[in-house]
Amino acid sequence: MRDQLKLPYEESAGVAVFRNDDVKGHCLLTLLVHGKLDLPKGHIENKHRQFGNPILACAADELKEETSLTLHGVDFAIDLEDGNVRLLSDQHVTTQNIDKKTGKIKKNVYIFAGETKTETIVILPNPKSGVLEHDKAIWVPIDKIQESKIHEYLKSGVMWALQHYLESVENDLSASV
Repeated sequence: MRDQLKLPYEESAGVAVFRNDDVKGHCLLTLLVHGKLDLPKGHIENKHRQFGNPILACAADELKEETSLTLHGVDFAIDLEDGNVRLLSDQHVTTQNIDKKTGKIKKNVYIFAGETKTETIVILPNPKSGVLEHDKAIWVPIDKIQESKIHEYLKSGVMWALQHYLESVENDLSASV
């Protein structure tokens, strides 16, 4: 894909993680960094390319590295025990961060939709540098996503993931009736 575009860019992958909070309702996990809200995500590295799906491998790796949550995406029907994230979709969406000066793509970000019951998120330091990359985790109510300080280039992907999450909630409710 990089050769087809003939533009220098990075590839990243992450997970938009949702949960149902008894007080706030349905929420999106965000990570605060430099006054902006981000998703658990990171660069697709060579170590991810050894797997059948390097994008999913990266998303799972970054989620674990940044939040200590574990992504279960193999069977798509794992119990939501504490610390686990159920993958809600086997598709990803690409969002692009475009350099406003040159018009070139700076980054492609692949986002998966996930769900957890875990409330407390542990922000972990980067395993390579030992430095914390995020200030704290914040659960943003889903009705506040559009007005939140999430990076603009991520919002379309987050809204796509939200749609998958809400469909999953609706399906779960229908199945329990």
